[in-house]
Amino acid sequence: MINGRQVTQITKVARRSEGASHSIIIEVRHRVVAFKAYLPAGPLAGGGIRKHDLIQFYADPGGLRTINADDIIL
Repeated sequence: MINGRQVTQITKVARRSEGASHSIIIEVRHRVVAFKAYLPAGPLAGGGIRKHDLIQFYADPGGLRTINADDIIL
């Protein structure tokens, strides 16, 4: 699947500074060592709702990463 691949995470983050808000884009590259899990959006067993699909993987460097699936580019 994504083992051994380089993935790019692109995330839009809202920032608030001196009463004004603006968005910035954060781009981070990860080398995937091992895929762990795909966590689909929807109801959770313990109650609550996961709003976004998530992907978990082990990265070098950085260890375990949990990232919104919409933010990943292969």
